[in-house]
Amino acid sequence: MDPIKYIFEKPAFTRKISCCQMLLSKFDIAFVMRKAIKGQAIADYLADQPLNDLEFLESLFLDEDVLAKELEPSNVEPWRWKLYFDEVANSIGNGVEAVLSSPKGQQIRVLVKLNFDCTNNVTKYEVCIVGLQFALEFGTNDLSVFGDSLLIISKIEGKWQARDTKLILYQKCLSRLNLKFRNITFAYLP
Repeated sequence: MDPIKYIFEKPAFTRKISCCQMLLSKFDIAFVMRKAIKGQAIADYLADQPLNDLEFLESLFLDEDVLAKELEPSNVEPWRWKLYFDEVANSIGNGVEAVLSSPKGQQIRVLVKLNFDCTNNVTKYEVCIVGLQFALEFGTNDLSVFGDSLLIISKIEGKWQARDTKLILYQKCLSRLNLKFRNITFAYLP
């Protein structure tokens, strides 16, 4: 990656490399590896040099291009537990994440890596099931569930029906879990 190191340490020379080495041999050059700057050094520097100028700081972060988005519907009661779920799929596997939020605002995260190959729809069902089981472990009776999967929300509410046999089993599992709650609502968050 470093061309000077390559020129000085190349055992078999090509014409262009040998020309460069001959031109550089006039100078007393010794190649030395540069040491990496530790991340803590930057944090220490910033701690030693605080920004006391509030006007300068405010000018760095202008709000004119920031869009505010309402994260949840405004009709949610503040005394209810809230569950947010999302799924992740990449080249090394699938994972699910659920965040359970108490009425007091405390947030508890659960992350699960799925150790089996599955489709995107199966991952969406898995994350919802994991989140509901997680909420049941905390003894939640009243729950508002928010997810970015219109597929799952619509199937739970009975608007859509699953046709795939694997997905039908997941839908039945979700229906059984829903019966364990006294009051549960689902909302789609794009």
